[in-house]
Amino acid sequence: MPMGNEVLRGVVSTVEHLPVPAYALDTAGAILAWNSALARLTSVPGEDLVGRDGGIHAAPFVGSAGFLLADLVLDPTREAPGYLSAVECDGDGLLARLTAELSGVRRAFVVRAAPIVAEGVMIGAVEVVLAPLPGAPDPMVTHETVARLLQTARHDIKNELTIVLGYIGLARDSVGDPVTCAGLDRAIAAAGEIGRLIEFTREVGDLGERPPEARNLAALIRDAADSADLSGIDLEIAVPRETVTADPVVFSVFEHLFERLFLYSAATVPRPGAVRVAACGRDPHVVVYEDDAQRTDRRLHPDRGFTRELDRGLAMLRELLSLDGVELSVIADPLRLELRIPGSRVQPVEKEE
Repeated sequence: MPMGNEVLRGVVSTVEHLPVPAYALDTAGAILAWNSALARLTSVPGEDLVGRDGGIHAAPFVGSAGFLLADLVLDPTREAPGYLSAVECDGDGLLARLTAELSGVRRAFVVRAAPIVAEGVMIGAVEVVLAPLPGAPDPMVTHETVARLLQTARHDIKNELTIVLGYIGLARDSVGDPVTCAGLDRAIAAAGEIGRLIEFTREVGDLGERPPEARNLAALIRDAADSADLSGIDLEIAVPRETVTADPVVFSVFEHLFERLFLYSAATVPRPGAVRVAACGRDPHVVVYEDDAQRTDRRLHPDRGFTRELDRGLAMLRELLSLDGVELSVIADPLRLELRIPGSRVQPVEKEE
């Protein structure tokens, strides 16, 4: 099954770049990938395990061959061993607590596992391990508590931001000086950007906590283009029908990135005559966004886009993408942005007969 093999290669590449401990199995239980983070956690290098089967992947955790959560995804009828507890459904996969002994120390981990699917058929499974610091409290409780506290903090910040926006709006309506009004408009725009960043941090906080998935990149880019008024601009999206395998958070970054790029081009004065998104190359697979606007002021429109400076806005996205092995570079004038994706992550979508 050629398509399945391509998907497996993409998943293996993604697992190897994940910042958290992770491994992947094929349907026979053979180890496809054992990343460096997992090698550091278990003190067992991947080269000692990749290609082996018979449940050997459980040995670094429980001292002998056995089953882990990925095995339960591959065979849902299998009974969970005693060292796996609190097993529950998590989307298409499973979530559980793994009690293990590493270097003579008994420790608990939160683990997540999900199927690897190609053309509707399960061809393997991937599992990620959330490892606490030595002596840390129960990781399941800690993870849930921290997530709840961060959610509360974001909610409180957004409430306070709404109050600030209200007072700024009242101030703007009560003054007639154009310079002061313009300054207050910029303050309102900055507050709006803070709100967008709060929401963005909520999404990227999950990096490395979910198994990789495959998505159609061309469809994602077309959806992003709908976020901007591109009337009068010649838009060309020359990206073939293909899937990219990556951490789910990376797709949130892609969506955020392309939405802001289209908004940036649409808000430029004078507007560009053309915007083009194209793909080329195989390894790396390069996706290019460019427009033909001649900018004298490289700041973004005050109420749209990243932040005031294009490079400043892209810095966080560049750092996040690099964690998953994707490179980002940009030239500001004329605008040209390149995404370099490892070729093993990209698979063409076969045409339906």
